[in-house]
Amino acid sequence: MQVGASSKYFQDFPHHPMEWVSWYKAEEFCQRLSQISGKIYKLPSEAQWEYACRAGSETRFYFGDNAKELNKYGWYKGNSNGWGQTVGRKQPNGWGLYDMSGNVWEWCEDTWHENYQGLQGTVVLG
Repeated sequence: MQVGASSKYFQDFPHHPMEWVSWYKAEEFCQRLSQISGKIYKLPSEAQWEYACRAGSETRFYFGDNAKELNKYGWYKGNSNGWGQTVGRKQPNGWGLYDMSGNVWEWCEDTWHENYQGLQGTVVLG
């Protein structure tokens, strides 16, 4: 993957998420984009991603406690035909972020943590 490069797939499906990209390629993309733009781009930490996904909610899911509501908010095996779907077609979370449940896997800088005690850094969005 190269910054500025386009593939036939993304010319044909420009509103679909990027799929089948290794963590290393995603890291390389962020580094190259940072060099080109003069700004710092990086993958979010798992804590940052979770914070953005939950959008201040304290329920089981960011959209409430009822798992039957997932169809309104995310793509999953039961409604996606096993393929990544056009982004932004489901309801966003409380902060207006789309596709935070399902569709495709997201890469994070680090791994999942059962709790965040003892981790360095802070969760900052913006």
